[in-house]
Amino acid sequence: YCAAFWPVRKNEEICKMGFDDSKQLKEGQREGFFDDIRRHPSIGYIIEELDSVTISKEMLRANPISLNLISYNSVIRMLEKIRDLPCDGKEMNVTDVYVDTVGDPEHYKSILVRAMGNDFADKFTIEKKADATYKVVGAASIIAKVTRDRILHDWDYPEHSALNGLDKNFGSGYPGDENCANWIQRAYHPVFGFPSIVRFSWGTAREYMTKNDAINLEWECDEEDSQSGAL
Repeated sequence: YCAAFWPVRKNEEICKMGFDDSKQLKEGQREGFFDDIRRHPSIGYIIEELDSVTISKEMLRANPISLNLISYNSVIRMLEKIRDLPCDGKEMNVTDVYVDTVGDPEHYKSILVRAMGNDFADKFTIEKKADATYKVVGAASIIAKVTRDRILHDWDYPEHSALNGLDKNFGSGYPGDENCANWIQRAYHPVFGFPSIVRFSWGTAREYMTKNDAINLEWECDEEDSQSGAL
């Protein structure tokens, strides 16, 4: 996740830089705008990096945390960091916040206002496809996309000794992508499931393991807890 920000007085100037929603740009265009954004003296940004292991731990807890809530919490942390940045000896004066929604915009807003305080209630604009409408959201989407792509490009499997030279030709990461579907087959192990780059809470991964007879381990303590009614 990424949040970008800049002074209101610089908004017109920065919007003329020509960047757009990252999904509307080719890789080379994103890379060029990414470098322009990072070099601009008036543009700031904060990145919340969540790896697959962290997300899976949250979603597969005894009391699961949904992917939407993980997203909300990430945005809240970024907003708090921006709010608390020093600006002329004071906290940052945040005037407007534009957010690309996850789920229902009004529900999302209620969560953010509860976390940030009522002073922020009138500052939020939360919409679908906000990255295509508001340049500051578009800038954030470019930074997030390029950063993620670079991490994947430079990824080194920590389990490499056990993977027999598994490639990184996993495509877009969507199951409808033929490259991704084929990679899942190559990466699968009946005991260990998948390498840690795969989110085990991902429905596609869980379904694949179920269909392909993944070994399910039940520990003695689990059985005892079940019989005693313990959590």
